[in-house]
Amino acid sequence: MSDGAIVPFLEIQAISGSGYMELGTINMFWYLLLAHFLGDYPFQTDWIVKIKTTWFGLLLHVGVHLLTAMIIMLYWVRPAQNAWVYLMVLMISHLVIDFSKNIFSHSHPQYFLVAYFFDQGLHIISIAAVAFWMTQAGFDMPNAEQLTAVFVILGLVLVTDVWRITERIWSYSAQSPCSPQRLALLRMLGRACLFVSVLSGPFALGISLGLFAIMLLVGIYWCEMKEGHRFYDVFNWFPWRLAGVDITIALLGAVFIGTLML
Repeated sequence: MSDGAIVPFLEIQAISGSGYMELGTINMFWYLLLAHFLGDYPFQTDWIVKIKTTWFGLLLHVGVHLLTAMIIMLYWVRPAQNAWVYLMVLMISHLVIDFSKNIFSHSHPQYFLVAYFFDQGLHIISIAAVAFWMTQAGFDMPNAEQLTAVFVILGLVLVTDVWRITERIWSYSAQSPCSPQRLALLRMLGRACLFVSVLSGPFALGISLGLFAIMLLVGIYWCEMKEGHRFYDVFNWFPWRLAGVDITIALLGAVFIGTLML
């Protein structure tokens, strides 16, 4: 096993066959989870979301997932040429889950928030099952350096687009005000910068990125309030609540990913 950031505990576990299999399953899970979040969030456009109620839309969405997973397998996992069978099984389960969600959401539209989280939960369970299956089949366990890159990319996706969509769905369900879409990219940039700064540690790059993120978040909310409201409305709770949410999400994401990288 290569030396790296995946701590000696993992090397100890690899001594036994069962420990190695468990470790390989866990590591393979992160690769498949990254492919899932990429396919379900940044690569799932608003147009695809609208047509997912049709078979064409569902198949297109699952095709994007399959292509994303295959690229990740080809780049990081060996033997990648044999991965397509397992990925096809995963894609079929994804199709069944999304089709069932469509039926449930159509008949129970008031529970779309529950359907959203339940849908993601089922996807994660299916990913864990396929990761275990692939490890049993003898796919190579990714080394520490590769896994670190996957963790960082996964964290960036989580604190940017995954939270953007989740916040939008949550706000709509609660019938509460949501951040204007014109601020979405700026807010994601702020969260990404703060996330990277925390992972970078107490160095100049980390400090500068952190300061930039805070200034960006405060600045866009200040400008938003001054644009359409009287000056003292800048102290309204809503923009500052959003800033607090963004900072919290970025910090939680950094703590989660940093813990995985220990």
